[in-house]
Amino acid sequence: MGELVHPQIGGYILRPNGRRAEHSDVNALPPMLAIPAPDDSGAETASRYDWQTAMAVVDGLACIAECWDKESKRARSEISIICEHHEDYIICRDDKIELVSVKHREMSLGPWTMALLPDQGGIAHLFLRWRAFQMNASITLVTNAGIKSGDSRELVRFLGRLKSHPQQPLLERETQLLSLFTKQVFGAISTDKREQSWTAGKDPSDTFIDLMRQFLHVLTIRDSRTGRADIHHVAPTKYARPFLDMIGVNIAISAAFWQQAMKMVHARMTAQGPTVLEGLAETAMQMNGVDEGAANLVKLESRTFTSEDLMQIAEVCTAAEMSYVDDETVIAPTALALKLKNAGCSDTTIQAAERAALYWRTHESAALDEAFGSTSDIERIKLWVHVKSSKVAERFSSSSGTREDYGPEMWSELDRVFSTEIMPRKPVDADELLFLGAACNLASECQIWFSERFAIADARRAFPLRLNQAKAQGDAID
Repeated sequence: MGELVHPQIGGYILRPNGRRAEHSDVNALPPMLAIPAPDDSGAETASRYDWQTAMAVVDGLACIAECWDKESKRARSEISIICEHHEDYIICRDDKIELVSVKHREMSLGPWTMALLPDQGGIAHLFLRWRAFQMNASITLVTNAGIKSGDSRELVRFLGRLKSHPQQPLLERETQLLSLFTKQVFGAISTDKREQSWTAGKDPSDTFIDLMRQFLHVLTIRDSRTGRADIHHVAPTKYARPFLDMIGVNIAISAAFWQQAMKMVHARMTAQGPTVLEGLAETAMQMNGVDEGAANLVKLESRTFTSEDLMQIAEVCTAAEMSYVDDETVIAPTALALKLKNAGCSDTTIQAAERAALYWRTHESAALDEAFGSTSDIERIKLWVHVKSSKVAERFSSSSGTREDYGPEMWSELDRVFSTEIMPRKPVDADELLFLGAACNLASECQIWFSERFAIADARRAFPLRLNQAKAQGDAID
């Protein structure tokens, strides 16, 4: 497919006063964004951050969806997203600013814990950026990894309650969480970056504790986003299609729309150094006596995309009839799909397994987001399912000899086990579909296999063939 060419996608008109055309008008950005960023290293290395680009597209679509007016078929707010300025990107809704940090964590490292969030998760860094913005911005951490049960998950629920009931006094357990997390964030801030009033001896002062409580009111953690290995396979269906359906556009362009949106945002992510437009803008502003703050805003133009940019991509894709073969029947090469495919399972089984895994993840997320309480039911289900699955896998792997296609038999046996065997102290809302979904989700995390282990990366390159079929045919997979 050729590149999209459109006068309003990637090309802008410079006005005499140094501003861009309306659909990406930097003049509409909050003046606070004129604060110079402390470094520019993000833009220099952003070409490596394909997943970060995808998350910016996802959040851009979500922002439009949140304020979409069905009658006027327009977003009710002005939405601009600035890439690689202060943070990975900044979402501007009218005059409201949201600083977003994106952290991709390999699944092998496990979920986030409260102790890891301040340093590796970047929360301490976000706190400092929040202070630089004079505490007039909301803060978001976006990550593919989950949040570990226990204190860490309680912290996330605590953040939610602070937003929904900001005036209510803290519960005893919430006070404990605030104290613990405050000390961890304080410890992750180097001494040369601490303000004098933040320290009382070696501990955080009451001033810092009060600041942390204000910070937690505006902090959001969006975890369990689709990881970089699978994002481009699932995004057209999971993100683009519902968005296009909402705005009344033919969903047949979903894959093309996603691809072109990624190209546009990637260009914004990797924009760095002076541009011709910036040079002309500086000259125009000097002639008109525009101050340095306004000049800094204009320099952001090459890093900014708006809701109108995304809407125009949809219009161009529709006008050009840019559609692919209906992806309803296409299997995405996720980790779960690759395991089942290489074990000899049919596409129907793979699709059923993906839906079962989603059913489990939805249940798990809802259960963990309930009011403070024990998460032991979730952990007990995962442990019971893992043990039962391991026994089934051992039985089939030991009896298969040299066969590599015992996946369908193992799938059927798991269905039988979860339907007939009774879990001790089974939660009331747990059923065989939930157990099967938990097994599929564990498989997607490489904790359960339906065949002998193999290189996931090689299998993904060989897809849609099975790995052994690709090798037999002499396909290059390295």
